[in-house]
Amino acid sequence: MSSQKAKAVLLFVVIAAFTVLIFGGVQINRYKPPVPDKVVGTQGQLLFTGDDIMAGQKYYLARGGQHMGSIWGHGAYLAPDWSADALHRMALVAAALKTGLSLDAAQVFEQANLEALEAGEKARVAALVAQEFKQNRYDSGSATLQLSPSQEAALPILTHYYTTLFQNGNDAMSIPEGVVDSAESGRKVTAFFVWTAWAAVTNRPGEAHTYTANWPYDPLAGNQPLPSALIWSIVSVILLILGIAVALYVYVKLRNDDDEHAEIKPLLDPTPTPSQRATLPFFIVALLLFLLQIGLGSITGHFAVEGNHLFGINLGKLLPYAAT
Repeated sequence: MSSQKAKAVLLFVVIAAFTVLIFGGVQINRYKPPVPDKVVGTQGQLLFTGDDIMAGQKYYLARGGQHMGSIWGHGAYLAPDWSADALHRMALVAAALKTGLSLDAAQVFEQANLEALEAGEKARVAALVAQEFKQNRYDSGSATLQLSPSQEAALPILTHYYTTLFQNGNDAMSIPEGVVDSAESGRKVTAFFVWTAWAAVTNRPGEAHTYTANWPYDPLAGNQPLPSALIWSIVSVILLILGIAVALYVYVKLRNDDDEHAEIKPLLDPTPTPSQRATLPFFIVALLLFLLQIGLGSITGHFAVEGNHLFGINLGKLLPYAAT
């Protein structure tokens, strides 16, 4: 391929790629879930604010939260996805209340209790939970979000759970002690998690799917996969295979015939120049960094086996998972 043709093809690919990226960014910004100025209960009482949500997000990110768990599927997967976790915990509280249990009993209602229900009762409860959670109670005019009765009831339960979890740590999730340093910090982190769960389960205005396209999958909360998710997954794989085939065809069709007759010269004893010899310290440093990377990778993998410990040594206090 001539130099001019190669430049034209490269320019076209770059422009096309950045056009898609820019278009995607504009669409994401257009359809992103709103951050309310205030979140209120069923009686209009203030529960938390938009500033609390953003402060909780900053606190969570500043302490390496995305390296332990994830939000909306983005992040590490040693700890849970906190959006999915908060959503399901809210749904379990709602399910308990729908069965007629008291709020105290709802605090200890677990998935096993839900599975123990008779099939018809379980389906009835799931339908009621989904009906309640799917309704969008956000008022764009006043930038106010009103939680549903069950969501409001679950809020103090979730606040206590996440505050305790991040204060005390958890070996199974490789969460060290002291991620949350106060009840106020725990409240703000919970506000962030609850907002992400709300966006994941509440239908967009005028749509039959959520702000996250019904992610995560949670039948109790009414989140079922969209048909388009399956269709576009198949289409993306087909396009990937097609793109590889086209690239190979173009390469074989347009490559320079001189490549087939290229002269292969014998390997001679190296005679490095002074500038090449000067790069030796770089390669030594690179090798040492590579060995360090291998060591940290091994330690990171071990966190999934022994939690915050490394062969009995509490490594979480010295070198936490988020750091490695």
